[in-house]
Amino acid sequence: MSENTESSWLQFATDRPRLTVWAMVVATLALVALAALPSVWPERFGLLNPLTIDTDPENMLSSDEPVRVFHDDMKEQFSLYDMVVVGVVNESNPDGVFNVGSLRRIYELTEYASTLRWPDPDNPGRQEGVVEEDMLALSRVDNIEQEGVGSVRFSWLMPEPPDTRNQALAILERAQRIPLFDNTLVSADGKAVALYLPLTSKDMSYRVREALLDKVAGWKDTGDQVYITGLPVAEDTFGVQMFYQMAISAPLAMLVIFLAMWWFFRHIRLITSAMIVAMVAAASTMALLVISGSTVHIMSSMIPVFIMPIAVLDAVHIQHTNVSVPDHLRVAQAPSLLQSADIVWHGEADTDRRDQVRAIFEAAIRQGAVTAYGPVPAALEVEVLRFYNPASETPSAEFILTVVDARNGNPLAEPRQIAVELSSFAPPVAEAQPDNAVMIHDLARAIEQQLATPGSYKRTKLAAY
Repeated sequence: MSENTESSWLQFATDRPRLTVWAMVVATLALVALAALPSVWPERFGLLNPLTIDTDPENMLSSDEPVRVFHDDMKEQFSLYDMVVVGVVNESNPDGVFNVGSLRRIYELTEYASTLRWPDPDNPGRQEGVVEEDMLALSRVDNIEQEGVGSVRFSWLMPEPPDTRNQALAILERAQRIPLFDNTLVSADGKAVALYLPLTSKDMSYRVREALLDKVAGWKDTGDQVYITGLPVAEDTFGVQMFYQMAISAPLAMLVIFLAMWWFFRHIRLITSAMIVAMVAAASTMALLVISGSTVHIMSSMIPVFIMPIAVLDAVHIQHTNVSVPDHLRVAQAPSLLQSADIVWHGEADTDRRDQVRAIFEAAIRQGAVTAYGPVPAALEVEVLRFYNPASETPSAEFILTVVDARNGNPLAEPRQIAVELSSFAPPVAEAQPDNAVMIHDLARAIEQQLATPGSYKRTKLAAY
């Protein structure tokens, strides 16, 4: 977009604020409707892209990303599956989980978990869910023992639920004797047992988890506590919570921005216009994301929180400035007059110091207010109170900054008295030559900070650059 075209659009928006606002609102509502209707009524709006949500962090990388390609190849080559891990803990029984009742329930849970498979809608005849052959559980792992001279016996670690306490403790003894299972499948104190359930796809983790929770819902009074975790469950839970947090954080961010702007400007019309711009920008961006067929994932779900403050920062633009150096300010060059003068510096020919100070502040405003660019025209008014370079302390300046509506002169914010410690000082000249670049830069940073950060005007101290 050319500069003239951009200026024309800005002028149009400035001259017709109501029409511009209504046009933005209507366009945003239309985009939101186009994004929502395919998900609400897919049979009527099947040609449009519905909302697609992906909570898998891996998919934030493209499918051809080298690190992801290598990861997928290794999983396929070594038959590695994403695991759902079920932990059963009993701390109330002296024998931990290795009591008859707990082991019977664990056995039943294992058998139930092995049946958690459902038809794959994309591949008829294929099932997805738990991979039974690769399950790790007490009743699904080998127990290898010497049976006699020159022979070994293979059996399941727990081929069937025990009937007596001795049988239950014998299972614990056998498990702890095998290093592979000690503190992995069975805890050292015997109070916890793990079940490892490999999945054909991590997308099945939520369905498997819900089925397991339904199965153990009646275990409340048994003393057994069930915990379900694993990477796919964690990722899925994180993804679900991500959208819950988005539903909370986005309105909360709007509230914080509103309160900050109210504290800063105390002008309801200005605040309302900026908030409308922020909401329109956030809503239209997310709507276009859905309409274009893009997937909403972990990173893109945070777009509204990022967009709103950016939109608010661009809600005001500086149309013109006015720097006032009052005639009553006393000017001096001699160090002996330091305590009685308002504008002081030394070692320079006697020229008009007020014009020099005005030129320095105007140059600083051009640098500091360059990011203030939005639909509301504003004017910056600066009244210089003090500007000097005493030999005994850091060069400094003090001034009053006021932001007013350029259209009617009404204040957009409370006047702020700002004190700035300048990082260096060079004798100023009328045209504000490069010798004053550091000093102008410090003033510009101070002005920029006051325009961006409410309440930061109390004291500004900048380091040397």
